[in-house]
Amino acid sequence: AYVGMLRDTRQSAKTLTQVLSLSVREPLVRDDLWRVYEALRIPLAAGDGAPGLRSILVLDPNLRVYASSDPQQFPVLTPSAALPTELRAAAEALRGDQRAFVFTSPDSLDASLAVAGAAVMSEDDGLAGYVLAAYDAGTWRQRLYDLVARVLLVSIPGLLLLLTLGWLWGNRIAQPLLSLA
Repeated sequence: AYVGMLRDTRQSAKTLTQVLSLSVREPLVRDDLWRVYEALRIPLAAGDGAPGLRSILVLDPNLRVYASSDPQQFPVLTPSAALPTELRAAAEALRGDQRAFVFTSPDSLDASLAVAGAAVMSEDDGLAGYVLAAYDAGTWRQRLYDLVARVLLVSIPGLLLLLTLGWLWGNRIAQPLLSLA
């Protein structure tokens, strides 16, 4: 279930970052900060991101924050060195391969962020910036724990009921055979 959830989130994140990279391309090239900001707020306001979508950032080619869905946490012109480690690592990976899609999933259940990213290419194939989407891994953990709890709440009583019924049914069938023997 956890692997399936990560796979679905990865696909959703890939779609989100690709659509956003196309949506912010023109306003980013024209230096229209407000249109970029509006484009970032739409998926969060509409709930179109995968479960746990926390924030979306657009970085300029120098890996400084150009716009963010949460400008109080990530103000404009924040350098990449001030970003959380997961975001900084994804931005550096994109800087190395601008044609790639990056998705860093948590290696363990105690990690806090997963990050998806894509480069924003201008119409003449120049680099205009990067789009990063940060996902709260705590949401996934909670879903996993809820699933395990439901399985345990259904499986254990069901198993006890089946064992009891099997024992009663077995005795009912075995009793005449024991009498006959």
